[in-house]
Amino acid sequence: MTLSHPNGADVTVIMPAYNTAKMIDTALASIAGQTVAPHAVLVVDDGSTDGTGDRAEAWATLLPLEVVRLTPNGGIGLASAAGVSHVATPLVAHLDADDAWLPDHLEVMLATFAASGGMVTTQELAWAPGVTMRTTPPRERMVPPAPRQLRAIIDNNFVFAGTLFQRSDYERAGGYRDLRNGEDWDLWIRMIRDGVVVHRTDHPTYLYRIRPDSLSYGHRSAEANVEIMQTVVAEATSEQERRWARRGLRRRRAALAIAQAIACGRAGDRRGARQAAARALSERSRVLPALALLVLPRWASTVRDRRAAARVAG
Repeated sequence: MTLSHPNGADVTVIMPAYNTAKMIDTALASIAGQTVAPHAVLVVDDGSTDGTGDRAEAWATLLPLEVVRLTPNGGIGLASAAGVSHVATPLVAHLDADDAWLPDHLEVMLATFAASGGMVTTQELAWAPGVTMRTTPPRERMVPPAPRQLRAIIDNNFVFAGTLFQRSDYERAGGYRDLRNGEDWDLWIRMIRDGVVVHRTDHPTYLYRIRPDSLSYGHRSAEANVEIMQTVVAEATSEQERRWARRGLRRRRAALAIAQAIACGRAGDRRGARQAAARALSERSRVLPALALLVLPRWASTVRDRRAAARVAG
């Protein structure tokens, strides 16, 4: 049974967590410090082996908290779906277990929802503890007008993971699916297709932790993006949407090939890097990076890594 805050807002916080025992205290402390308290907090311990669930349960005297334990580890899509399935409030707010909220986060999100309805996405601060904190470049998180949101979300995920939405909208769209990467983007596409309009808060309230593994352009993320675009092509409800998705699929295939070329370049496999770069060129997308990797694979891979490190360092 989920505890509830006697004066809490009609919103439940869901927090999927996997082996985040060293960071989850910060996330939960940021919920405890909110100017508007949530009705309930659901931590979904997704088969952790480092005591994450026990760390979370220690907060039960300070928060209306329940820990849902899953075994074995099923991935963030299944963990997020399990969290929402336990929600009793009309609104759901998402917080990753390695991130944190500024004290006015829920207050601002709920005020934006009260004024606009739909789905509310936050503005975030990129946060590398002890290293840097900076705002996300505005163009990366611009929210277009409602008539252009479906095309825009297919082109680029402009909805941040730390989002507030109505449980009824979530259920009508089919909820989180069994994906280990990109589960939120997959959901936002379906919700926007279903008519949900996205609104953005007017200032940053979310601390997005940059971890060391954020430096690398991972194959898993790129592969997941390709799979999501393939699904959008298959599920498109109009020929126009299908054209948008097919163009997006070419871009994501090119991005995957570039990720593979970079990995080969790092490993000194020039032949593999050039073959992957040629695949990227065949998609007629991401042409300049692909050409650089085709001609000078080791140098291009090193430049990409240095740029990524510089972004983390601020």
